Amino acid sequence: MFGPAQGVFPAASMKALAERTPADARMTANGRVMSSNATAALAVPLLAAPVIAGLGWR
Repeated sequence: MFGPAQGVFPAASMKALAERTPADARMTANGRVMSSNATAALAVPLLAAPVIAGLGWR
């Protein structure tokens, strides 16, 4: 499920950003969206590992 969602996110988020953000704030919003992708990719494994270890794999 993660793969298909990851594939369509950039296009969908940019369309929503273009439609709902004022023109003068679009570049800042675009930068935040793009940096959130990288931040989440770094943070989730670090947060998920202790949760999985604590709750068990199954």
